[in-house]
Amino acid sequence: MSFVIQAFAESFSLFPDVSNGSSNWTNRNATVPRPLGNQMVVKEPLASTVLKVLALAIVIILSLVGNFLTISSVYQNINRRMRTLSNYLIVNLSVADLLVTVCNIPRIISILLVGYEWLIRGKFALFFCKVTSAVPFVALLVSTLSFTFIALDRFLAVFYPLRRPMTRKIMFGIIAFTWILSCCCYALVFHYATLVEINGKTYCANRIVRDLLKSQENFRTYLICDFILVTGIQIATTTILYIVIGVKMCTRVTPGNQTAANAARNRTVNRKVISMLVAVLIAFCICWMPTWVALACLNVPPPRMCHSDDFAYIRYFLSYSNSAVTPYIYPVFNQSFREGYLHGLRQIASCCCFQGICQRCGNNQVLPSEERTTATTASRTDRKRFNTTEL
Repeated sequence: MSFVIQAFAESFSLFPDVSNGSSNWTNRNATVPRPLGNQMVVKEPLASTVLKVLALAIVIILSLVGNFLTISSVYQNINRRMRTLSNYLIVNLSVADLLVTVCNIPRIISILLVGYEWLIRGKFALFFCKVTSAVPFVALLVSTLSFTFIALDRFLAVFYPLRRPMTRKIMFGIIAFTWILSCCCYALVFHYATLVEINGKTYCANRIVRDLLKSQENFRTYLICDFILVTGIQIATTTILYIVIGVKMCTRVTPGNQTAANAARNRTVNRKVISMLVAVLIAFCICWMPTWVALACLNVPPPRMCHSDDFAYIRYFLSYSNSAVTPYIYPVFNQSFREGYLHGLRQIASCCCFQGICQRCGNNQVLPSEERTTATTASRTDRKRFNTTEL
């Protein structure tokens, strides 16, 4: 489930009296138990903590580079085949992954090093607390909705190849819908996130458990319902659509007046696209499996091995790693993404200290400016056409 434990961890780990119905959060005389982050700092050797922080830092770098290359590949569209509905939804996935990477992985690093104390100060401290509480939930729902709509687009492309029901306006409407619905669903998480002060230290906690759900039983029920509605239904729907698509592709008859060559080409394109998207879905499920196991452990009586510190780190690390793994699946399966990634890397290198190498490697490459000057009227027309069949 989308970081369900993380978003509420402070209210349950730092403030257990909140979950028991205590009405006073900010009692300065209260004894604050050591949170998970401080336990890691105190109990674990320094080398172990350093390795965990370095692993998360690598995830940040890989996620930033990979997702920026994905967005850049679709935006620059150097081979004129990148601006498809599926690719725009892939960009939507990348934006959600970037938000989680920027807003939440640094928070986990901070917890590993200094514990749950909120280090941000100033007038924006409360806003950042609310954002880090709500972003993981919003990002996960955006991701699962994008998976579903990508599968639906592939379903329509395979079952109705001679029609193009997905237009540009519908595409932008779908993307806006994923974000608006996600923000509305988790507005309460944003609203109830707040800063509390105990024993002279500031913490970011979420009051939704104390003020709205009232009890741990209601909290568990909320998590289960949230998992079903946010992840379970979308993943099940996406899986069913891909199974139906696979059966159709194995038994389909060439529609209309397509030649054998065109029909074979379309089958090859669809097969590669489906393979790539299924790989992305499998990677998502693998990375989130430990978090789903932790959710299943909510009803297991203590001691719960799946709620240990080591398991908590593994679960966080894998779920965050999904943002770093997914972008590198696209170029493995798709030539267009490979070209876009290489072009983006050359641009990055040209802006850094490798200008000479980049210039020598790019002597035989056609620059985008040259492409624009040599493009024919027909190619400009093709560039504007919104193709929903190919990647």
